[in-house]
Amino acid sequence: NKKYDWWIAAWNSTKPKNVNDGLWQFGGSTNKLRSPKIAGVTTDQNYAYKDYPSIMKEKGLNGYNKETEIKPDIPYADLTDEELAAKVWAGEFGNGKEREKALGSRYDAVQALVNKGVGKPVENEIEVGDKVEVINAINYDNGKKFSTYYDKYDVLEVSGNRVVIGIGKTVTSAIDIKNIRKVG
Repeated sequence: NKKYDWWIAAWNSTKPKNVNDGLWQFGGSTNKLRSPKIAGVTTDQNYAYKDYPSIMKEKGLNGYNKETEIKPDIPYADLTDEELAAKVWAGEFGNGKEREKALGSRYDAVQALVNKGVGKPVENEIEVGDKVEVINAINYDNGKKFSTYYDKYDVLEVSGNRVVIGIGKTVTSAIDIKNIRKVG
């Protein structure tokens, strides 16, 4: 165990002890540390205790050489989560599954910021009669997700942060103002 790093699969709430592990797979569907989902998909999750791409580059392993540029396989690696949240508010990633696919592994972190209103333009005043796009389909009153079937909804009522949306006079849901965006 001293010559090689091990990739230990131990779905526990604490790191395995007395093992020369370089990677710890701590969960998938039986995840005891955090949500088992990444971008809405249940998946195995790991901690790496060493920078393996740099080690491979330094030793010329797996097709690397010392001149190979290592680029992280992270969507929009040059942008912070806050900058991506602003782009979500600007409508650059669409909504629902389109956004999940575009943001990949960063979806949950960015969506959490959007849910808090991070990146939301100040000029997004909503009034009765406006047309809006749903950014995050969470019911204001019970916190549960609801299905969206339209690109645009009518604003039927506004009371503080609580906005009732629908089509015509038919109510779809009450939603927090931070989860919608005014459209033309």
